[in-house]
Parts: sequence; structure tokens; C-alpha cells
Amino acid sequence: MAVSLSSAALSLGFFTIVIGSMSACRNLDFATACSEDQSKCSDEDSSVDTGADVGGDAFDVATDTFADSVSATDSSDVADTPADVVDAACPGECTAGAHEEVAGSCTGYFERQVRRCSSTCRWDTPTCQIASGWHKITGLGEGRIRHSAVWTGTELLIWGGSSSDGLGTNFPVATGIRFNPVTNTWKLLADPPAAFAAREQHSAVWADGVMVIWGGKGSAGMLDDGAAYDPVKDTWALLPASPLAKRARHMATYSPASELMIVWGGRGATTDYADGASYSVKHSEWKPIPASPLAARSASVSAIVGTKIMYWGGVTGDNIDSPLSDACLFDPVGKSWGSVVAPAAGFVPRGFAVGAAAKNGLFVFGGGKSAAPDVISTSGGMTIDSAGSAELVSGSPGQVAAGFVVSTAWCDGVDRCWSWSDGSPAGGVYTLSTHTWSTLETAGSPSIRADAMATWTGSYAIIWGGSFNGNGRYPDGAMFVP
Repeated sequence: MAVSLSSAALSLGFFTIVIGSMSACRNLDFATACSEDQSKCSDEDSSVDTGADVGGDAFDVATDTFADSVSATDSSDVADTPADVVDAACPGECTAGAHEEVAGSCTGYFERQVRRCSSTCRWDTPTCQIASGWHKITGLGEGRIRHSAVWTGTELLIWGGSSSDGLGTNFPVATGIRFNPVTNTWKLLADPPAAFAAREQHSAVWADGVMVIWGGKGSAGMLDDGAAYDPVKDTWALLPASPLAKRARHMATYSPASELMIVWGGRGATTDYADGASYSVKHSEWKPIPASPLAARSASVSAIVGTKIMYWGGVTGDNIDSPLSDACLFDPVGKSWGSVVAPAAGFVPRGFAVGAAAKNGLFVFGGGKSAAPDVISTSGGMTIDSAGSAELVSGSPGQVAAGFVVSTAWCDGVDRCWSWSDGSPAGGVYTLSTHTWSTLETAGSPSIRADAMATWTGSYAIIWGGSFNGNGRYPDGAMFVP
């Protein structure tokens, strides 16, 4: 489908142009004459769509009469029908299910005025939409990997990460950029305080109108400080000291139910952690959370499931040699942990998998495992619901079967999840209700790269960054509209 930038995720208006429907002849003999000589179509022998009634008269061949049997239907609720199905009583207006761009202005850079033909063979009122598929975007400043990206509701904020000189020297950065998809423009973020070091593998959440950064790995080692960025004021504020030790590859998740950011797990210089803490933006206050039943780990997948946070998988140590596949729910309101959930039968343990919040659960996919003498990718994945039921997800039609490929994944929160294998590129669309895959179109998708990051806005995904040959960094990406 196409999406409009006026959706709830963006809360933006758009212009529309109302185009009157064309005349429809009222009897079959007159329709023939009308098709041959349009001057014979008079106003009194036509039916005009008023917007309030989009119904029409049905012609009965047996009685040679018309009957008001076509019910008034909102065209947005009518499923597209094959393009060759045309209303016989309405020749020449449009083919049911067809759509086309029309003249008119829209507020969004990627938007176009589009009208669609309903099952009654009449054109809907044009609306501003972004066409389905991939739309390339070019960033600002240096490319990067292991950065953070958060969606504010109107903009994508990217900060930190690892950049490169393209000659083998990689280094953490303390810069950030913001992307406005309505205007297709980028701006630099103000620099953070000098005391807030450049870093990668940190965490970032959008909470109470600010982007909260914490932890990570800098040029001098692990970090345990944080800062909050206000995009309205374009200013930074340092966070108070946390009760947690220095670490990177930890999980940070904002809980709307508790209005808290929960930080858990992670990897220090030589130690994996299983502890965590909550942070309140409103009160600028840290508090430890209870001990977890999960073993110490880093690089887990976490997501909001209902009012709770689900943690899944991860690795112990510095690589993927010891992957974990269990899961557990944490209640940030009651400050309590649930029972540990075992992986689905047949699931292959893997490290550095990707995941996203799905309807009433978590979708995890991809990743890798160690297999002498080479590291190989692991296709397929798993879904885990809030009741603790885990189901195996077979491999995506676009998932590369060999060669360690880090993929990205996102879900619409309803019934579909996407996997894009940025080392191909290729991907698939998984429908949760039917447990089936379909191939993800790749025309216009970003170039082959590793470590790209995907952010779901509520209407579409934005994929940005990544690396090539381990050294170079991409300062670009693409928007994907379902």
C-alpha cells in the first residue's frame, strides 16, 4: 500500500484536490451512443458522484432496466479488484483497482497526488501518498556504523557510532544528524558538552521529548555516562551518575507505562553483566532494578510487549561463539521479572540476531553462529508472545544462506515483519497470522552493506548507514514504504 505523511506517526496535514467524477450513461443503448458521441451524454442522463453517495445504478440485462442495487461504499474499504474488471454501466471512466498520479501539490517531498478507481468504476478523491517501495535518501556528514537512531514522531535522530577514513582507521564520533522525511532535508545536531565523549555501541531511546544516550565504547574504553538531547531547543544536558558499571552493547528500552528508561545487561572491558537500572527523565533519577533470572549477556534483543519489556538472546564474551536463545519478560511498573522462556524446538542458537516488536510479542531473525573454520549466517528466526509461547520461523526467501550477513528487521505491530539482508541485498515479508513469507522487492533498495540500521516510524521504515569492506562507511540509506 502507499502511505500518507498525514498518518499518526507524523501528524502532518496535506493538500487534496477534488476532481468530479465523469458521466456514467444510464442505459446500455445510450451507453453505446455515448461512447461514440460524447455530446449525447447530457447531465440528466448521467450520474455524478457527490462524495456523500458513491453508489450507482445496476443494469439488469433480463429486464432491460436499472435498479438501485449498488450500495454506497467508501472506496477506501473496497479491496482492489483485477484491472480488467470494468463496470459495464460505466464505460470509459476507470478500471476497478487502477490508480494513477494526478496533477496537484503535496506538502511532503516524497508525496504525490494519487487517485484510485473503486469497485463501482469511479475515481476516488485524490490524496497525497508516498508510493509503495524503496525511496533512496542521502545523508549529511560522515557515514557510520554502530550508531543510534530514534524516531521522534516527525524526525529521525542519528548520533554517534564508528566512522572511518576509508583507509583502515576507524574511530568513534560525537556528532549527530536529523532527517525530516517531509522536506527530505538533513541538519546537524548541536555538539554535546565536551565532557561527553565520542562513542559507539551505546544506547538511545526517545523519552519525554528528548533523546537519551547512555554508555557505549569510546576511544579510551567503556563508558558509564549519559546525556539527553532536546531537538526543539537543539541543546544537550548531562545525566546524573548511574549505579551501573561502564559497559557497551547493553539494552535500553523506554517504557511508556512506567515512564522509565530501563537499561539492562551489556559487556564491560572483560565482564558480561546481568544487572540493570531505571532512569526517569522527568525526575532525573536513577534506581537499580531487581536481579534478573537471565544469565549475564550483551547484544540481546529487547522490545515493548504490552506494558512489559521482553529480552531475548545475546552473547557471552566478545564474539558469537557463545550465543544464548532464552527470553524473559520484565515488568517496569511492578519492578518484577517473569519466568525464563526456552527457545522454540529446532531453533539454532545464534549471536547478533535482529528483532522487533510484533503483535503481542517479539520477532527475532538472522544472526550468526560459529562453525569451523568459517563464521556462517543463520537463516530463519522465532516469534515469542507475551504468554511465553515460542514458534519457529522458517528461513526468509531473501535470506542469504552462506557468509556472515547482518540483516535488519522491523515489524508494523499488526501482522507483518520484514527482514532485509543488507549483505545481498535481499529480503522477505513474514505474515504472522498465516506463518508465510513473500519476497521483499529490492528495486531501489540501498547498496550492498553490513551493519545498516532500520527504524520503523509507524508507517514506513528508514534504513541508514552501514559499511563496506569493513572500513568504508555509507552516509546514505532509503525509506521503505509497504
